[in-house]
Amino acid sequence: MTSLFLVRNLISIKAADAISDKEKDKKIYILPNIEPSSVEIMKSNINDSILTKEIIPLKLFGNNLLLNLLSIIRYKRQVKSFFKENEITTLYATNPLHYDSYIYYLIAKSTNIKVFFYEEGTCFYRLNDSEQYLAKSVLQKIKQNINNIIGLYQGYGKKPNGWYASLPFSENSVKIVLKYNYHDELKNIKKIFLSRPASEDFSSVKIDDEINAILKFNLYVINEPGDLYIKFHPRELREKRIKILSKLKALGINVIELEVKCSSEDVVYSMETGVVCGYETATLAYAKSINSYVKIYSVAEHIAEKDRTNTIKGFIGFYKKKFPYIEFI
Repeated sequence: MTSLFLVRNLISIKAADAISDKEKDKKIYILPNIEPSSVEIMKSNINDSILTKEIIPLKLFGNNLLLNLLSIIRYKRQVKSFFKENEITTLYATNPLHYDSYIYYLIAKSTNIKVFFYEEGTCFYRLNDSEQYLAKSVLQKIKQNINNIIGLYQGYGKKPNGWYASLPFSENSVKIVLKYNYHDELKNIKKIFLSRPASEDFSSVKIDDEINAILKFNLYVINEPGDLYIKFHPRELREKRIKILSKLKALGINVIELEVKCSSEDVVYSMETGVVCGYETATLAYAKSINSYVKIYSVAEHIAEKDRTNTIKGFIGFYKKKFPYIEFI
């Protein structure tokens, strides 16, 4: 039997490894529509023995329904052929489903391939508790209905044959244990901020808002030993990184960009002790189970008011409810 995993980030790779170790199937990993800047890091975390193949990414053309429909038909044919050529018997997809993942899900369901959902971070655990994929305005609802008609679906709500989860979960799931990699060169890090593309993803959030949030964290833990490390997300632009580092250094802060080809979870796992901060990155939720010797903070509230989509506020409420060990500064 051959299992196909759709991996979207480094946590989903760890979850996929945990599942495949448990089930002992032959496995294929695909990176659907991953940003080019993330692919190199993603692949470097996949075991060499795993066969990695990529289908041509799904290309959408704005509001051009005809071109979108043609692209979807072409993509469905590719996925169906891939399933057949590789004798796929089981599909593992991360929930919530994205447009490309939904097509895999749809083809699998129509060809009697079993579908299981597995985690890719805390979004997996929110189910219908997220407003991120809700169509609120009339235009958004019309667009969503049209997309559904032509075969584009995203978000929560689809039912798999089963679930795999490492944290406590509302659905009846198979328990998996995520494994982390120790890096000796990271053991002396005492203070780290896990950045994310906030200003890239939310137009109302500015880089200066992110800088001010980092300053809040640094001031709060000013008595903690060590330099301030920042681990940027692969999607964060180089110009933005330079601006953040330059401004912090100009204020007399010893700040170092942590450039490593491993997950943030591996960084936390490798630390002997210290403090970890971010906005609403999944690492904050996992950190307590990864390394009990670190303190966990969030400065999400400092940029939440700038986010007009209320996405960050939704995450804050979820994190406070489910992960009380995160201290909000």
